[in-house]
Amino acid sequence: MKIFDYKGRDLDGKSVKGRIFSTTEHAAAKRLISEDVTPISIKKTAFYTELAFNLRPLVLKFCYVEKQDLIRFCKEMSLLVKSGVSVRQSIANLSKSMKGKIFSHILKIVVTRLDSGYTLAESFSGFPNVFPTLFVAFLSYADYAEYTSMVFAQLGETLQARKDIKKEMIEAMIPFTSSLAMIILAGYILSQVVMPEIIAIYAEKGRDLPIYTRLLADFFDFIENSLIYILGYSLLSFLLVKLIVMQFEVSRYYWDKCMLQLPVYKRIRVMFAKMDFSRAIAMSLSNGYPIQKVLDISSSVVLDRFFRHQIITSVKKIAEGEDLIKSIRSMELFTYSELEILEVGREAENLEESFNNVVAFNRNELSHRAFLLKEGLNITMLIIMVFMICFYMVGFYLGYLYLSF
Repeated sequence: MKIFDYKGRDLDGKSVKGRIFSTTEHAAAKRLISEDVTPISIKKTAFYTELAFNLRPLVLKFCYVEKQDLIRFCKEMSLLVKSGVSVRQSIANLSKSMKGKIFSHILKIVVTRLDSGYTLAESFSGFPNVFPTLFVAFLSYADYAEYTSMVFAQLGETLQARKDIKKEMIEAMIPFTSSLAMIILAGYILSQVVMPEIIAIYAEKGRDLPIYTRLLADFFDFIENSLIYILGYSLLSFLLVKLIVMQFEVSRYYWDKCMLQLPVYKRIRVMFAKMDFSRAIAMSLSNGYPIQKVLDISSSVVLDRFFRHQIITSVKKIAEGEDLIKSIRSMELFTYSELEILEVGREAENLEESFNNVVAFNRNELSHRAFLLKEGLNITMLIIMVFMICFYMVGFYLGYLYLSF
């Protein structure tokens, strides 16, 4: 696709100019005429300008945007499309009104791709840190104009729900981590102020430090000299390994399978996979998609490769004529209660509502687990706080107490 700078006049005779993307000058002029612009001159842009524009998506590929901006974009897109504005014009309008400059640039690239003949999903692809897999997967099936508004509305609701769940989990962790950091920091400051004085006095008198005082000194020496480096190198190694693993589908599958051995992580990941899968089917059924498209969407939105493999296997069985509930049961993903909900929904010919009920069930379960996590961490924090305060008092107090003997 080439870039052309043009000058022309609109229907009112006013002079207009801009940049257009097309394969040839003739195709560019034809498109301008279709947009009620009479071209006067069309020239291909300079090589460096075209090169810079083509490199821009590669740079923005690694950028992040606020999830709230993406949620707002989905909701406003739904309203604009519902009111009769075209998808292309809606995205162009929102690219000018978004607060984040990075997001605005990405939306302009999306508009450019639409102008170049890309499909809606292809236009949004290539920015994994901005538009998640769920987002692009649903847009690949938003071919029906009457459903596009609903798709964006439901995507906004889905992204908002995921954001709320993660916020609850983070809020449960913040008091614990911040309190633990403050306790260690307070002890470290005391060790830097008080401990050298105690050690100097004992050295002057030629006596050994009490065992608890020595343990306290060794503990903060370890934190100062080793722990930070160990944590830093461990985190760096984890990120590097994950970055390499993500480049290959097979390695991602085994990586996800290994990570699922972590007890707490596994339970949360299972619930997220069930929510994504169930929401995908419910949204697809509500939008009137053919059953094969419903199954294709449901198998492509789950991020975990291990569960995705199980879902794809079951989807193939359904496509071959196997019973829906039986195939879902073979995934070993849903609980007995959830399968009963789906069975009742099928008998009542209301599977859409049944899958939505499964989503709501897991959403409430995640909220409940976030509450339990918060309460459990509060109790743990109280125990750690009592232990550390006693440890500090005994270590420092014994150091001064033994000086009197």
